[in-house]
Amino acid sequence: MDDGGVIVDVPRVDLLLAERLACKKARRYEDADRIRAELKSMGIEVFDKTKQWKARGKGHMDPSTGHDYSRDPRDGGPVPQGTHALIARRLQLKMSGKYPEADATREELRALGVEVNDRAKLWRVVKDDRYYPKADEPPLKRRRA
Repeated sequence: MDDGGVIVDVPRVDLLLAERLACKKARRYEDADRIRAELKSMGIEVFDKTKQWKARGKGHMDPSTGHDYSRDPRDGGPVPQGTHALIARRLQLKMSGKYPEADATREELRALGVEVNDRAKLWRVVKDDRYYPKADEPPLKRRRA
């Protein structure tokens, strides 16, 4: 992490979560609690029942993607390589107040054909101003600002 602990080191969080799980399975609950406290000091809250975690009071992070955005359920297009990494990086930049860098990352996503809706926490693939729909849905026009 940097910037006062705002940027999430996802591989480190994953490693600590794996260590904590191993401690719990071995009934070393004090060690598991120590790891949970370390995660908390990093700004990570762990939800054991749902097997999810979140950073800095934001939405639940998906450990496989490193962000809390979901794919628009109406989207059926292929996922460009690097999409999740860019969404995660953009989220971390926004959380640390680096808005110009976050905007530049949004433009990188757009160059890949990915649009992000921050308010709904959704992303989807676009092509030629149209969303890729699922096979049974008509294409939706992208709104212009």
